[in-house]
Amino acid sequence: MTKPYTTFEKLLITAEARLWADFQAASEYAQTGDIGDGREATLVKFLQEHLPGRYCVTSGEAIDSRGNQSGQIDIMVYDSSTTRPLLDDGKNVLLPAEALLATIEVKTKLTAVEIKKSILGIKKIRELKPWDSYWGISRKINEKMDSFPRIFSTIFAYDTDMSKKSWDSREMDRVRIISSENNLPVEYIDRVTVLDRGIFLPASGRAMRPNEAEGVLGVWFFNLVNFLDREVRRRKPFPWDSYQIRDKKVWNQLLPPINDAPVVNIPSNITKKKSRLKAIKASPKNVLRTRH
Repeated sequence: MTKPYTTFEKLLITAEARLWADFQAASEYAQTGDIGDGREATLVKFLQEHLPGRYCVTSGEAIDSRGNQSGQIDIMVYDSSTTRPLLDDGKNVLLPAEALLATIEVKTKLTAVEIKKSILGIKKIRELKPWDSYWGISRKINEKMDSFPRIFSTIFAYDTDMSKKSWDSREMDRVRIISSENNLPVEYIDRVTVLDRGIFLPASGRAMRPNEAEGVLGVWFFNLVNFLDREVRRRKPFPWDSYQIRDKKVWNQLLPPINDAPVVNIPSNITKKKSRLKAIKASPKNVLRTRH
């Protein structure tokens, strides 16, 4: 007997169908011939509607405190409760590297050329130095031992030029080869998602072909949300001082300082209580008691 779908499973199945419909509509009616905006917009819309409210989704570039930039990133996810973009003029978004939680390279059809573009983009992101340090790897093992910030990177395609027979093993092999050719550790690619086929993890060699109840979009979405939930709890505070404008001039003393704030006197009963506590701690009896 088939287990009935849960309410949330039904919602994700509907969302995946709508994602396809929106993408196909954007593809058919794109006047400029550039489908990129349409394919990204449909995924951005899905994420905005389903991610917890603290997370923001946008496209743009990332920069570190040294001035290194990532180049254009199709989709970036960051925690709006702790950071904001350094620049957002409606056309260009510039996000500090420390704010990056996840990046998504979106493709209409996965081909060798598109895989290489994605890999080069991920490579530039990995060259950024958040907190003047390095990125870690978004795995669960040894999580407490690794103090580096992690980022969840996905190559997300609607289709692939691979034939269906054993597509996942052949696609995985292709991603590994192109990563090696371009000097990107394959562990830096967390997920490759093909919406009409399945998901695979290039480094671990594992793949998943979800059934209807576990649609590709739903499985990938839960992978992303689980990562975000873990990562925001282990991130260090945002280093605003690293991005502040450095003063080129020394502050000059023009007039004598004024210290005119009233002095607050501590009540005598509090002072006496503190003195008694110090005396008790310093007494020989207390020392002997502590040693016992």
